[in-house]
Amino acid sequence: MSSGEIIDSQFDFYGHRVATCDDKGLVVVSLVEDDQIQAKSSSKFKAHIGAVHSVAWAHPKYGSILATAGQDGFIKLWSESQGHDQNPLIKCGVRGLSWGPPLAKAELDPLIVMGQYDDQIAIEGMRFATASPDDNKVIIWHLISGQPKRICDIPDHDPDFITDVAWWKGIDVTKDAIAVSRESGQVSVWTQETPYKWKLTSQITLKVPAWKLNWSEAGGLLAVTCGEDQTKVFSCDANDKWIEI
Repeated sequence: MSSGEIIDSQFDFYGHRVATCDDKGLVVVSLVEDDQIQAKSSSKFKAHIGAVHSVAWAHPKYGSILATAGQDGFIKLWSESQGHDQNPLIKCGVRGLSWGPPLAKAELDPLIVMGQYDDQIAIEGMRFATASPDDNKVIIWHLISGQPKRICDIPDHDPDFITDVAWWKGIDVTKDAIAVSRESGQVSVWTQETPYKWKLTSQITLKVPAWKLNWSEAGGLLAVTCGEDQTKVFSCDANDKWIEI
């Protein structure tokens, strides 16, 4: 495993591998067997100059792809089948990074009609969100022929330092949800109304800084890493109110 201070970690879609990143710029990918991390089968590589702030696995329909965001201001994609990619995807300050759920063809059709995407992108449908401290907002990106295109920003005008973002395919499959955390302890949840419009639907207020976010794949649970060594788990009721469980 990493010899530095672990900043972020994430399991892949099936829970077969876990990626961790540290304050020395290293990323470690390890196999998981019988609920145990197999350190001997780990792959370690230098991903960024300075700390790696975030790691995120893409949906497996796109292959084995891991995205990393570093203190050096770069986002990079790493592919198991093609080797490590040394070409940065984006240069922008990023504290958090989260892949969006794959777009179904029916969801992409309106975008194609609007002239935004070609047929190749309708097949790809890759999108992700970044939490950028440079302008203190969440930015939505789509990959078009392997290149990122800035689609829209989430209109969150909270001035406090942004720390993370997490994207989830909601129970209502027509509405994705994005959670945003801030150092003030404020966690906001936004739902998608159109491909270019997001609406603030609920908020969670903590008494300590909120650092990292993670959605459960099913069940609509949101885990928040906060304070010095705390993790709180919340569930949303029918009135969009979040209850700690």
